[in-house]
Amino acid sequence: MKENPNDKIIVVNQKVEEKKVEPEIETLKSIKKVQPLLSTIEGINWNNIFTGKRNSHIIPETLNPQSFINFFEQYQQYIIECSKTVIKDQNTLSDNFKQLLTYCNDIESNVSHRLSQTKQLSDQLIGNELIPKIEDNIEKTQMFISDIISTIDKLDEVVPDNLKIKNNPDKYPKICELKETHNLL
Repeated sequence: MKENPNDKIIVVNQKVEEKKVEPEIETLKSIKKVQPLLSTIEGINWNNIFTGKRNSHIIPETLNPQSFINFFEQYQQYIIECSKTVIKDQNTLSDNFKQLLTYCNDIESNVSHRLSQTKQLSDQLIGNELIPKIEDNIEKTQMFISDIISTIDKLDEVVPDNLKIKNNPDKYPKICELKETHNLL
């Protein structure tokens, strides 16, 4: 009698087959299903739906409004989420513009202060001793203004057209005046 070789095999850990769960299938199962407004009824076609003859057993006289209500509730929630996102983005842009306006006002006051200092120094000018100090102040002020204008131009590139400084000189008169004055130098 021959021995079966499979009888001598000792199984240490038997493989347990696991049921694989695919995430896409689970996601599809979690989506709400919408029931049709009209149930499928034998004998309905476009000709007898809109004719004057209505049989109560062919077309129901009323529709279940719950499907409409569910749809519009989901749509309402979607619109609310979209509006919250837009409001958040608009608030961020508004805050950035407020900071920019404050920064520009500080620059303007700084430039005005330096100009008044320069005027006082020019009035008190005795000889050539103060000329290098004035030239240094002018150079620093021009570099400072150039940095500010380049920062404004970079910001102007990323904001929408209706918020750009160059498109709204009435809304940002101080910034536009600063840019024009600097471009004349």
